[in-house]
Amino acid sequence: MISNKDQEALYRYASTLEGGKERDTIIAGLKKATMNKKAVAAILARKRQMIRGKGRAAAIRLASSLPAGSEDRKVLLAGLQKSAPTFVRVASDVLAAEKWVEVALKELAVELDLDADDFKVRGKTPWGHGVNVEGRRGNNGESEWMLFKDDGDAYDEAYAYVKEMLEEEPESFNQNFLEHYMAVSPGDARQIGLDDAEHRVDGMDDEDLLAAAGMEDKWEELNDEWGDHENRIDGIEDELLDAISAEDEEAEERLEDEKSDAEKRMAQIEKEKEKLIDEARDEALSTISDEVEAQLLRDPAGYIEEVYGYRTLGDYARDVGGMPSWIHIDVDKAAKAVLRDDGVAYYLDRYDSDYVELASGAEAYGTN
Repeated sequence: MISNKDQEALYRYASTLEGGKERDTIIAGLKKATMNKKAVAAILARKRQMIRGKGRAAAIRLASSLPAGSEDRKVLLAGLQKSAPTFVRVASDVLAAEKWVEVALKELAVELDLDADDFKVRGKTPWGHGVNVEGRRGNNGESEWMLFKDDGDAYDEAYAYVKEMLEEEPESFNQNFLEHYMAVSPGDARQIGLDDAEHRVDGMDDEDLLAAAGMEDKWEELNDEWGDHENRIDGIEDELLDAISAEDEEAEERLEDEKSDAEKRMAQIEKEKEKLIDEARDEALSTISDEVEAQLLRDPAGYIEEVYGYRTLGDYARDVGGMPSWIHIDVDKAAKAVLRDDGVAYYLDRYDSDYVELASGAEAYGTN
C-alpha cells in the first residue's frame, strides 16, 4: 500500500497538470482506488498523453523520494515508462543516482560518527541539484543535510537560490553592492536616450545647438561670407552714385547686376543657415541620445547622479519611493559575485555556514 504521504504527493502531482480530462481522470482514480500497486499502475499508465511536462517531473521526484527497491517505487517508475517513453532515461537516472548517494551517505556517516542506516533520503533539494537527507544528530550537531555529488552541483544549487533571492528580495542584499550590478535593457536605454535628448535639445538656442553638434566652424564660415557680401554691397552703392553722376550707363548696369548677385547670395546664405540649424538639431539629438544610451548601459547609477543629483541609487529610491522601472538587477552577474564573495556554504549550510567534503568528492551542507 502507498502511504498517506505518498497519496498526497500524487495529488500534488496531479495539480501540476492543466485542468481537463486527464487531470480529472487522475483525481477520480485517486479517490476511488484502494491505492495498491495495481491501482497506481492503472492510473499512471492509462494514457500515454496523461503524464506531461511538469507532471512527469513531479512523478519522477515522487518516485525518487520512495525507499529504494520498494514496490511502490517500482510501480511508479514502470507507470512513467509506459505512459511516457521519452522519460525512460530520466526514470533510469533516478535509480542510477542512488549509487553516488549511497557512497556519499556511508562517507558522511563516518565523518559524523553515525551509521549509514541512520540516514533517510527525502527527495531532491529545492532546485534539484542534490538530495535532502535526514538522520540522527551527528558529532557536528546537525541532523539534516543537503547532499551533492560534487562541488559543481553544490554551486549550481546555491546559484539558483541566490538568483531567486535577488529577483524576489533584492532588499536583503547590500544596496551599495547591488549598484555595481544594476542594468538597463538595450531597448529601454535607447528610448530613454531619445527622450532625454529631445528634452535637452528643446531647451537649446541656436548657439547651443551648433556647439552640441560641433558645427560652429561651418556657421562662422557662412556668417563671414554673408558679411563680405554686405560690405561689397555698401561699396557698390558708393560706386553707383559715382556712375550715375558721371552718366556712365554701362558701369551703372554692371554694378546693379553685381549688387543683385550679392543680394541673391545673401538670401541663399540665410537659407543655408536655417538648414544648418536643422542639421545641428538632428545631429545634437543623435549625439546626446547615443551618449545617454551608452552611459545607461555602462553606468546607470552614474546617470541617476548626473541627471537627478543623487549620489546613490539607494538615495534616489528612498526619496522617490522606489527604483526607476527601467533599472533592473543583472541577477546572473550579481549571483556569481555574491557566491564569489560569500562562498557557497554561506547560502547552503544554514546551520553554521560550513560543509563536509567527502572522499568521493560529494559535499554535505547542514540545514538543521
